[in-house]
Amino acid sequence: MFNDKLGRMIRDRVTTLGTGVDASVRRLSTAYDVRGQVFQSTSYDNATVGSGSILNQVQKSYNDFQQLVTEYQSHGGAVNTMSTPKVQYTFADGSDNTIRPLGMVYPNGRELTFDYGNADGIDDSSSRIAAIIDDDTTHLVDYQYLGQNSFVIANNPQPQIEWTLASLTGTDDPDTGDIYSGLDRFGRIKDCRWYNTDAEEDAVRLQYGYDRASNRLWRQDDVARSLSEDFDELYTYDGLQRLKTMQRGLLNGGDDAIASQTYGQCWNLDATENWTGMKQAEGGSSWTLEQARTANTVNEITDITNSVGPTWAVPTYDPAGNMTTVPQSADPENSFTASWDAWNRLVKLVDDEAEDTIAEYQYDAINRRIGKTLYASGVLDQTRQIYLSSSNQVLEERIDSNSDAVTQNVWGLIYIDGLILRDRDTDDDGTFDERRYCLQDANWNTVALTNESGTVTQRFCYQPFGTCEFLEADYATGTNDSDWTTLFTGRELDLESGLYYFRARYLSSQLGVFLGRDPVGYTDGPSLSAAHFIPRSVDPLGMYTIVDGARLHCRKYCTRHPEKWFSECMRECMPKVPDETAFIYWYNLELTDTSWQKELKPCPCRLKLNCDEQGNDVADLEDPNFDPNFNRPQLLSADNKYHPGAKYEVRQKSSWGGAGQQCTYDKAGFLIGSGLAAGTADRYGGTWYNVVGHVQHDVTPFELAISLCEADQKESQKPLEKCKYMLQYFEVRPIPPTADCFP
Repeated sequence: MFNDKLGRMIRDRVTTLGTGVDASVRRLSTAYDVRGQVFQSTSYDNATVGSGSILNQVQKSYNDFQQLVTEYQSHGGAVNTMSTPKVQYTFADGSDNTIRPLGMVYPNGRELTFDYGNADGIDDSSSRIAAIIDDDTTHLVDYQYLGQNSFVIANNPQPQIEWTLASLTGTDDPDTGDIYSGLDRFGRIKDCRWYNTDAEEDAVRLQYGYDRASNRLWRQDDVARSLSEDFDELYTYDGLQRLKTMQRGLLNGGDDAIASQTYGQCWNLDATENWTGMKQAEGGSSWTLEQARTANTVNEITDITNSVGPTWAVPTYDPAGNMTTVPQSADPENSFTASWDAWNRLVKLVDDEAEDTIAEYQYDAINRRIGKTLYASGVLDQTRQIYLSSSNQVLEERIDSNSDAVTQNVWGLIYIDGLILRDRDTDDDGTFDERRYCLQDANWNTVALTNESGTVTQRFCYQPFGTCEFLEADYATGTNDSDWTTLFTGRELDLESGLYYFRARYLSSQLGVFLGRDPVGYTDGPSLSAAHFIPRSVDPLGMYTIVDGARLHCRKYCTRHPEKWFSECMRECMPKVPDETAFIYWYNLELTDTSWQKELKPCPCRLKLNCDEQGNDVADLEDPNFDPNFNRPQLLSADNKYHPGAKYEVRQKSSWGGAGQQCTYDKAGFLIGSGLAAGTADRYGGTWYNVVGHVQHDVTPFELAISLCEADQKESQKPLEKCKYMLQYFEVRPIPPTADCFP
């Protein structure tokens, strides 16, 4: 990896490949515009700079407010702005004191409009999107809110299906005392309802119960009950709040036992969350599979032994922790051989029994999957070209070199994987002839589909780790007639392999683990491959768990993309996360790259002092001989909250988006080198042209650390600057050294 003088990564290349590592991509490069925003991201087939061919390229352009307005996505060669497919975004121009998003344009020209309701109405005044409108003026969804930005109703006018957390009659819930009957007292979804307003009946209604630790204890399917089908679920946990058992059948009146069991699973876990044992009962309560497992010290499965049921293939791994022998989800007795590239991305799967390639995968230079080459009996069948939103959502797919879209997805605003609908061309005539609206549960699992008239066409049922059962509308066993792929927690199921694509990684629902190690480290627990988010959370990026319904400040988690505007980051991080999770994620991410600290300049040791009219010493704020690497000293307010006790502040002059030193001084003009009064380095200099990055990467993590330390101080009695969160902050945002000033 090579960084420029501003500490920004400009190329990442592999000169020597390990054994078995795919050689298709050898170099990734990043170019920036004059404002420090990412302009081009390119993949090459040669590690040597200036050599080789461009495999794919992404090119971005921004408006005057640093908002992304066009993203060209070339899947073969360099971007040609006249012909390369692109995704466009439109925003208000600031003339009405707003730069809010107005819409987006798909690669094939389809345009969605974001509507803000009546002029000067509450949605318009609050810049809350009230509706998403198609280019034929169809309202695809209309939103209603609780407070500033909590969604409580999403109405799909075309099929007349409404997702609602509010009472249909407007009466108060007897437990919470308000009309929001879908939420309990702690903001957790207890009644997830999709109501057909035309037929006046539920298309989906799922009720939930929780314990005091917010573990989901039970799930009741009211629509299945009305059809005399038993699809309720009951869960138990061990002393560490880890899922222990799951049963499906009919809940009793006390919601603590299952009658007429139709399915069940149980697990034994070791201290680092590896499965040491697993049992499964299909079609009743008798165990049809009993399994023992072992794992090594890095949580890789080393053996699977079944005492009941067929023998499974045993996974193997490469030195980077990527699974290379993968038991097949549909038939775990057999396996795939998986090939990975130097960036730990899955690039090929081969059926070991037939010795046929089943799929190859392509990625762009920002690690988004942009293509799937599919094979039938080892013979090339089709290549699906995938075009994405800036939030890494699949917008449109095309087959081979065809310029017509074969599928398009319309995503909602509530959650990154909250899907409104999918349009599909089923007969390859260039025209969409199938529309399916997506109905999801409280964990964003797709549980039903409807057509335009609101008729349920298909249902889905899941095992806890994602294995999906396809059902008919009446809950009878069915098939995946629509080739539906947005399934478990809203993530994409690869029908060719049975693996789920979680953006950064792939999940095996049969094994219950990711196929590779977590790229951000131990953010969720003691294992880098465990699916920590199961059973009531989500992991949309394949990197960290996000707790649904926490109702915390999402802005505190927007620390991943300094180039992204606030509203876009908000959409990515929904649902919201606890402060400690946010801070740990930021800290671990910062540990991966501290090269920018090389650009920090030594702080001036002392400020020049003059006498004021009262004879007091004050810093000369206009010193003409002041260090040219720094801006002039600034007087801090007596009640400044970031560096209490400091009198003056000096900041290093930083270029566009660059790092900068922050120096603070006492009233005598001496540099402060310890404690909360000391300055800390800024990864993104606190300048007007990079205020988003500065707030998200420097200021907000500092506020998080202070908040966490204040809570910890009540028990530990440690000074704030000795608290572990502040020490971690100082590790990646160092205090300027004073050794050369005061030897």
